[in-house]
Amino acid sequence: MENKCIISKGTMEDKDALIDFINMVFSQNERPHDFKKLMPKLYAEGIDTMDSHYLVKEDGRIRAVVGVYDTELEVAGTVLKLGQVGQVSVHPYARGSGYMKQLMHMAMEESRAKGIDALVLGGLRNRYEYFGFEPAEICLAYHFIGENVRHGCRDICVDGMELRPVCSKEDDCLDQMYALFNRQTFKMKRSRESFYEILKSWESHVFAILSQGEFAGYVCMSTDYDRISELMLKNINDFPAVLKLCFTQFQIQSLMCLCSAVDFELMDKMAQYCENCTISTGHSWHIFNFENVIRSFMKLKNQYTPLDDGEFYLKIAEEYANDEPHAPAACCGCYRLAVDAGVVTVEKLPGNAAPCDGVIEVNMLDAVTAIFTQAGAYTSAGRRCTYKNWFPLPLYMNPMDAC
Repeated sequence: MENKCIISKGTMEDKDALIDFINMVFSQNERPHDFKKLMPKLYAEGIDTMDSHYLVKEDGRIRAVVGVYDTELEVAGTVLKLGQVGQVSVHPYARGSGYMKQLMHMAMEESRAKGIDALVLGGLRNRYEYFGFEPAEICLAYHFIGENVRHGCRDICVDGMELRPVCSKEDDCLDQMYALFNRQTFKMKRSRESFYEILKSWESHVFAILSQGEFAGYVCMSTDYDRISELMLKNINDFPAVLKLCFTQFQIQSLMCLCSAVDFELMDKMAQYCENCTISTGHSWHIFNFENVIRSFMKLKNQYTPLDDGEFYLKIAEEYANDEPHAPAACCGCYRLAVDAGVVTVEKLPGNAAPCDGVIEVNMLDAVTAIFTQAGAYTSAGRRCTYKNWFPLPLYMNPMDAC
């Protein structure tokens, strides 16, 4: 008997079955997963994100899921609309059925139609390259070992400093934590209502940093206390004391702290104490609106590294792989990038013809690598896109905001 297959968006009636399904699929593929704990911002009791999920059901049973969660990224006074793709999963017995491809195409078409600037996901590069996703971002990771603390922080006094667990949405420090987070000019928008659940993403431990009993900041640490995903300090000079507290309080041997390429005060402090620093890509991006994304991040970079005056023409060509279009027609074409006396202009030109000689032509994936990664400068496309002091641009998404 042929199974009855239905493709639809999720509803609250699907919530328990959907969570059971993604727990089962991801637990089989990796370590045991409990998405209510991993992603409370999406699946905790009382939270309804079901209409952000695309489902395939066979005879009423879920057989495939793709989630796309709309978020907004504040970048130097502008707002980019992002869709975060997550929980992409197919039942082991339904693999090879084409369900993932169907749901991904549906999700991408709907996202593009409602004006999403880019989709972002974490996952295997080659799996999602077919859909036009490419690893991007400039992610800095500072690595600390016990020797750094013993020698570099030996004279740092931690008397009166405390890392106090934040265990509920009613914690007295949360309002101050939220206000401190919102001081940033480059951040993912978070509501006060969802702030605590976001900080608890990926089963993170959340601590308020207290100095002489007064609020001094907060830190989000991994389950094993060996990684800091988010650190906010009222006074950056408290960093070495917080570093020393982390090592002594949690008895760890090493620690990694992540940040973007625009966290200058934090980077300066961490560079004084770390063993080393690595720069890598982060999430994979599929950019629908290159005009908006490039303009926003050129303006951000221009705030801290004044961009040289100039004019640059970039043509994004349509390219196919395995019959899958990497670049939808809407983003293909020629772009004019210009800086004049500190004013940034990025515009997509009408038509598809190059307006002048010297236009650099690349495909969509190479454009993302060349413009938005540190290593892009060493690729053939990146070398051709090298222009003055403009690239790479500091694309980044905080892992606490990822889905």
